[in-house]
Amino acid sequence: RGRDLPGLAEIEVIARTAEGPAPAMAGFVRGDSNCDGRATLHDAITIIDSLFLGKNTVCCWPAADANGDDSADLSDVTYLLNFNFQGKAAPPAPFPNCGRAAEGSLLCDKELCP
Repeated sequence: RGRDLPGLAEIEVIARTAEGPAPAMAGFVRGDSNCDGRATLHDAITIIDSLFLGKNTVCCWPAADANGDDSADLSDVTYLLNFNFQGKAAPPAPFPNCGRAAEGSLLCDKELCP
């Protein structure tokens, strides 16, 4: 109110990208959103806590992508529950062992494989 502030059209965004190859995807176990080495009910709860309660307890977002669709959301919670309690399909690789997945939009900033 009463101040001269720039409008959106007057703001310029300048970005720089790092040169060289992109960093390699860190290793993880798909479905293991709390990084305890297993894909269990606790991982589904961890995803819910992070998505809806703002607890930020997911240790690695690609690991939270239990169904491998390059998105961590409620469908991954359902996928984990179906896997653990209905005997449905296991998460896609890297599962059940730690490994790397194809590059995607979800990033993990720490190596989780021994």
